[in-house]
Amino acid sequence: MEFQLKIHSYSKRGHGLGTFKKTDQSPETNAEVVGTVVGDTAIVELGKKKKRMYTAALKEIACPSPDRVAPRCKHAGVCGGCTWQQKAYSAQLKVKEEKVAALFGQKPLPIIAADDSWQYRNKMEYTFSQNKEGEKFLGLMIARSRGRVLNLEECHLTAPWFIRALKEVRAWWETSPLLAYHPSSNRGTLRTLTLREGKRTGEKMAFLTISGNQEYMINKTELEGFKKAILKALPGENPSLFLRIHRAVKGRPTTFYEMH
Repeated sequence: MEFQLKIHSYSKRGHGLGTFKKTDQSPETNAEVVGTVVGDTAIVELGKKKKRMYTAALKEIACPSPDRVAPRCKHAGVCGGCTWQQKAYSAQLKVKEEKVAALFGQKPLPIIAADDSWQYRNKMEYTFSQNKEGEKFLGLMIARSRGRVLNLEECHLTAPWFIRALKEVRAWWETSPLLAYHPSSNRGTLRTLTLREGKRTGEKMAFLTISGNQEYMINKTELEGFKKAILKALPGENPSLFLRIHRAVKGRPTTFYEMH
């Protein structure tokens, strides 16, 4: 069932809210629509009702909000890393200012905008995952997917070398017999890849986090392959490389071991 509605505010999760009537006699009801901006007039397909609010899938923007901008990233709307790429940065700041004012009951000092609203993150953690067919994924979680991972091809939250390193590690993994770690079965080796840089020093760091299950322990040859992948992405540099072993055993405290 499709409706046209006007987005008037945001939910606690930052998604657009609009009101509609299922029939002329029905009371007005809110619908939460992912990917919308306050001021949008949207065509949506009604989904399930949760508590006092429906969810709805965005089908078309009939009339865009003045605050709507074109997302920079091709993964926008799918990747769980960003929620508001379709909303102008100045409009984002205004919403945040209003939220703080409502929380404290008084108008706060003006927000100081970032010098650059892109490439500001100095750390990112990417997840290794495989589907039932064995297809490999390394990247960020897909929005509202219950754990499915997206193979990132670009990301504008970090410096460009993060994606170069991510792609090289993914290419190494494609030729490796190592499996992604599966938490519920405690099987597999590779958990996460964490990349980090010092914004002032320029120093770079890569963490490979693996399972502590002895049956799936990584060997020296595979570690060398990982090392070569990182160095290929950063020619002429000397990044710090760490192996982190994450051991989780039911009934015992989780333990971590790190090697440099």
